[in-house]
Amino acid sequence: MTRVVLTKELAAMQADLLRMSSLVQTAIERSMQAFLGLDSEIAERVISDDGEINRLRFAIEDACLQTLATQQPAARDLRMVLSTMTIATELERMGDHATGIAKLALRVQDHRLAPFPAVLQQMGDLGVTMLRSVITAFAARDAQQAYGVANDDEIMDAQYQAVFHKLAAQLRADKLTTDYVLALLFAAHNLERIGDRIVNICERVIFASSGQLKELDEGERNL
Repeated sequence: MTRVVLTKELAAMQADLLRMSSLVQTAIERSMQAFLGLDSEIAERVISDDGEINRLRFAIEDACLQTLATQQPAARDLRMVLSTMTIATELERMGDHATGIAKLALRVQDHRLAPFPAVLQQMGDLGVTMLRSVITAFAARDAQQAYGVANDDEIMDAQYQAVFHKLAAQLRADKLTTDYVLALLFAAHNLERIGDRIVNICERVIFASSGQLKELDEGERNL
């Protein structure tokens, strides 16, 4: 009977985590739509919807703690519960980054004629793709897929550097205002941090599937 209850609780946690990741994915997509399209209505929606992401994070944590206390999972089940808690936290913070981009969208409403670096959209698209892939890896307990997703963060980092250097050059040439450049840089930084948090999730996927606890710096991502 205990095993049946534990299995049901693990399935419920995973379902909530999948729903949370879907909300975060939507938040990232909408925040980029709001920022690049200068759409204040969408930006306000992203900011408002962040409350549900926060609620799910704490609901998942509470469910995990209840399972730890009442079911005393061991081995692989224990790793899944612990990883689920950590991933929920990372997803909630990714939602915060999306909200940050949405708030920046409200700040750049007066710059409708200013150019946006195309690489910003590429960063947003990559972040969504990485998130979708790492959650798939977690559901399948696929460590190899997690390594592959972590490798993609190097692309995200390179894109962030490209945005930084492009904007710095335009600022030096007095082609853009300082406030506008800072808004673009903060948006790019939020996207870069989303990539970093996805790498953290990759580490949890590897732990859940293999029991290995390791930090995925650039030298270890190709294993």
